[in-house]
Amino acid sequence: VYQETQEQIEDLIPEGAIGPDTRLVLANAIYFKADWVHQFLPVLTRDMPFNLLDGGQKSTPMMNFEQPRQLGYLAGDSFQAVELPYVGDQISMLVLVPDQGKFVDFEDALTAGKLDTIWGALEQRTVSLVFPKFSFTRNFSLDKTLSQMGMPDAFCSGATDFSGIDGKGVL
Repeated sequence: VYQETQEQIEDLIPEGAIGPDTRLVLANAIYFKADWVHQFLPVLTRDMPFNLLDGGQKSTPMMNFEQPRQLGYLAGDSFQAVELPYVGDQISMLVLVPDQGKFVDFEDALTAGKLDTIWGALEQRTVSLVFPKFSFTRNFSLDKTLSQMGMPDAFCSGATDFSGIDGKGVL
């Protein structure tokens, strides 16, 4: 995995995660690296103030376009949204920026339906964009998710029943 993700995912299955009682390991890794249609030139990246949730600011490398670009954009009630398409026009990043001091309210009110409405309301506009340089990783456990999907016994000691998962019966 480490080699296939260009050294980005180092410990898909951390040491000690598999023990003598382990019968099945379900693992998934996503490594996404793509170029935006409209590139941010590295020479235009500059440290600038970034507003924090607590009202403070932090100096952060901010990427800039060489000139304004045509992008999907929406100025909504207490937020702005912009769509950054990736090369190939199959995938894009939707960036939602709540107005200062409105983050928690915006996040609490955000639903899949509202997200669909925002996405559908984007209009092509000429946008001058200043965007923080970023990367992120995320690790999570599937026990709660699988339980909510109808597999409440998936991780219960002694009660686990994956019978039929391989077509041969009880594991």
